Amino acid sequence: MNVNAMAVGSGSGLLAKFDNLKLRPKLFTGFGIVLAVFLIVSVLAIYSFVLVGHEVEEYAELVQEATFAEEVEVKFLKVVNETQHFARTEDEAEAKTVIQLAKDLAAKIEKGKAGISDPEHLKLVDEIAHALDGYLREFESVAALVQEHNHLVHDVLEPNGAKVVEDLDKIVQEAKSDGMADVAVLAGTVREHVLLGQLQTTRMIAGEEKAAAAAEQEFELTEKAFKALEGALHTDSERLAYKESIELFHAYETAFANVHADEVKIRDLLEVKMPKMIAIVTGDAEKLARIIGEEEHHLKEQMEHEIALAEIEMVVISLVGLAFGIVIAGYLGGALSKPVVGMTGAMQRLAGGDLEVDIPAQGRKDEIGEMAATVQVFKESALEVKRLEAEQKEAEQRAIEEKRRMMNEMADTFHADVGGIVDSVSNSATELESSAQAMSVQAGAATEKAGAVATASTQASANVQTVAAAAQELNSSISEISRQIDQSSQIAREAVETARETSDEIEALATAASKISDVVDLITDIAEQTNLLALNATIEAARAGDAGKGFAVVASEVKNLANQTGRATEEIGTQISGIQSATKDSVAAIRRINETISQIDEATTGIASAVEEQNAATLEIARNVEEAASGTEQVTVNISGVSEVAEETGHASEQILSAARELSGQSVNLRDQVEKFVSEVRTG
Repeated sequence: MNVNAMAVGSGSGLLAKFDNLKLRPKLFTGFGIVLAVFLIVSVLAIYSFVLVGHEVEEYAELVQEATFAEEVEVKFLKVVNETQHFARTEDEAEAKTVIQLAKDLAAKIEKGKAGISDPEHLKLVDEIAHALDGYLREFESVAALVQEHNHLVHDVLEPNGAKVVEDLDKIVQEAKSDGMADVAVLAGTVREHVLLGQLQTTRMIAGEEKAAAAAEQEFELTEKAFKALEGALHTDSERLAYKESIELFHAYETAFANVHADEVKIRDLLEVKMPKMIAIVTGDAEKLARIIGEEEHHLKEQMEHEIALAEIEMVVISLVGLAFGIVIAGYLGGALSKPVVGMTGAMQRLAGGDLEVDIPAQGRKDEIGEMAATVQVFKESALEVKRLEAEQKEAEQRAIEEKRRMMNEMADTFHADVGGIVDSVSNSATELESSAQAMSVQAGAATEKAGAVATASTQASANVQTVAAAAQELNSSISEISRQIDQSSQIAREAVETARETSDEIEALATAASKISDVVDLITDIAEQTNLLALNATIEAARAGDAGKGFAVVASEVKNLANQTGRATEEIGTQISGIQSATKDSVAAIRRINETISQIDEATTGIASAVEEQNAATLEIARNVEEAASGTEQVTVNISGVSEVAEETGHASEQILSAARELSGQSVNLRDQVEKFVSEVRTG
């Protein structure tokens, strides 16, 4: 029990250590075990293949040796066959063929020995080569003997035998001619034995075994017959023919003995010695073929046994390796897929917006644990982003409300300032118009009075006081007009200054809006950079595969926030652009107001000049009235000038009236522009 507990504890400890390994060493360890098993299978397979390969090489060598032995035997039998053919024909060309075949076979045997490593096989091949060499030597002896035999037969026996018979025929004929019947009979007897000896010789050459003895017997009888004939000869010619014939006979007999000896030797070589060599060559070749066949059979059985054993070993070890692989795959699959599936579900819920999901496998020590910690960071980052997004929305809402408040305040201030100025200008224009109308009426009255003076010069003196009073009244009116014109000019200048200040404020507002636009551009750049970083994170997550899905989710959220920030800044930029456009329109309108007020100022300046002239004229009238007492002629003369001055005053009053009306219209236009600007500012 304790041992089992220790084993279980040790196994659990190893599994715990294995669980704490990183994915890389964990996978390397698992697959290393499987690879080690298959390495063993591969080593055994290679060993078996090498072993079988060596045996196949040995088998191929045996097959080559068997083929070699068979070829040697076949070629040697061909040599033997050619030898037998030569023995029948005794043709020298056949002898050369046999010798060449034997030499070729000897060279082949010598070459084939280089591919034979087995000592026993080499011994047999050496015996075959030695026997073939002996056979070749014996055959060369046979060939030489046959050549000598043929020479003796064709060059000695046949011509000598014919010459002996010819000489004996000559002795017989000569003896018959001389009437020496006994000599003719003796010579005929010699001739008969010679012919019988030649006949037996021919039979011996033909191969009859008993013919040689019969020929020798005939040669003895021939020798006796020659001796008997020698004592019976009478003439020199007979003796000369006898001498030649007996010498030729002795040469024939010697050649016969040599031919017989050669045939005995040839027969001994062909029938005794060479068959022994044939038996050695064929026997050793057959023995070599038989040994090789037995070794081939044994090697074949051994190869089949080793191949079967290797197959069993590889199947068993492969099954063991497969079992190891299945166990390790199951363990790794369970150890990796379960947390990965849990992680995938958690990341999918995170991607779906569920930020309250628990991230599994955070306590692991491998990459899955690190990925879980990273996903936890992404989760916390998403929560932080969500919080910041809410704060950003609140800040944007506060900024919008603050902007609306500031714009309303600015619009109210602008409306109050510029509106007051416009009202002042409008009131001044109205007053100027009233003054101009009054001045016009008074100018008309002056003209009428001047006409009355002209028509009733006689009453000039009486009406001097009236004219003086009218002149004084006119002077007072002109003074009032001058004062009103000065006041209008002052108001116009103040309006110009106020409009200039308003323009400066609006330009400052435009500058601030431009700075806000720069800030918006900066925010846009930051949003684009954030979007780019999110895109890079998405690409890296895609490269990481399944392990980077969490990165892809967070990167997608960051990218969406960056896009929302970009759209918000675009909307702010659009609003700022609207403000800038409105401020530019306001600046342009105020500039037009400045120009209009400047024109009014110039007109009032002209009116002031005309009024001053009119004032001088009225003073002149007053002086003339004071002098009117001196005479009506002078009054009549001066009244013309008064009439002209009155007409000029009327024209000036009309100009003032027109300018006042223009100023009134411009003030109305200015009020409309101000109202439009204020409305645009308030609507944002």
